[in-house]
Amino acid sequence: MSRPADLVSGPNVYADLRRLADSAPVVRVMLHGRVPAYLLTRPDDIANAAVDPRLTSDDSFLRTGRSSVKIGFMGLDGPEHARLRRSATAALSPRRIHALRPYLRRVIAEAVGAVLPAGRADLVTDVALPVAMRVICELLGIPFGDREDFEHVANQLLLPTGDPVAARRHLYDYLAELVRTNDLAGATDDLTEREVVETMALLLVAGYQTTADLIGSAMLALLENPEQLTVLRDDLSTSDRVIHELVRYCGPMAIGVTRYTKETVVLAGTTVPPGERVVLGLGCANRDPTLFPDPGRLNLRRAPTGHFSFGRGPHYCLGAALARLEAKLVITTLCRELRQLRLAGEPTWRTTIFTGVQHLPVTFTARPHA
Repeated sequence: MSRPADLVSGPNVYADLRRLADSAPVVRVMLHGRVPAYLLTRPDDIANAAVDPRLTSDDSFLRTGRSSVKIGFMGLDGPEHARLRRSATAALSPRRIHALRPYLRRVIAEAVGAVLPAGRADLVTDVALPVAMRVICELLGIPFGDREDFEHVANQLLLPTGDPVAARRHLYDYLAELVRTNDLAGATDDLTEREVVETMALLLVAGYQTTADLIGSAMLALLENPEQLTVLRDDLSTSDRVIHELVRYCGPMAIGVTRYTKETVVLAGTTVPPGERVVLGLGCANRDPTLFPDPGRLNLRRAPTGHFSFGRGPHYCLGAALARLEAKLVITTLCRELRQLRLAGEPTWRTTIFTGVQHLPVTFTARPHA
């Protein structure tokens, strides 16, 4: 059997995914050079796998000696997953998100305003990350002053070279103390303290990093496609549609989401033994030419339907609406306030399970104000 193909998040990930998708509907891959998996590449197979009861999010089905970064109810299925997911829904309800809008606008204005005088910035470290972190901390009642600790823990969970077991323990200990101090478990009658902690950990780690990755990658895509940046600037009212296209084109879940085989299964003609990782290739589906004409081209006038960026089935991204809102407000603010926006150096990429830009240096002039 040939060696599995290496698959690493980064600037070439979509080209790699397209090449793999052209070769077969199911491909053996090695994630970040160390984790073997079966990658599903076709949209119909991915959609079916998202609701296939033979595939689970529970990493206890992995064969002995392997580990994953599943946190909280993202590692559960069935009634328990549904129960815990409902408990988190209140924090991300349309009413709660709407109530966050004034805070979000203020945070964005402060972050963008702070870089205007210099005429240069790193759009990731100066804007995307602090905005996303402040919003998730506000949402969960977590002190923003502890952000550096959270970022370190998130890196340990998400980086291929990290220590996810120690990082998860450290994060849970911190959140448990916060829950006890503020009696957060007492405010949630149907959850134990442990369940509250795990839910907060999931929302914290997944909620801020993926949003920051989306903002950074979207701004880079616009800078690399200046005609599309002009399309957005000419009509900022189209930003809802624009965000869907940007999420399709360069979303943080490029490689996809992981499931585990509970038994021997046949997927698109390939027999997969029990205890194996199966990656639902969301990025493959988002670049599939049967769904999106000329899928490798950023087209902000494209109809905003059909992409797989937030998943499918019962594990559809709980924070999708908040992520879209944050990205929309940050990107439109940057497009409105920063003129003559140019790259000031080579972007650098993070190599975690998510796909995102780590540093995005730019120069600009500030929009004149009356």
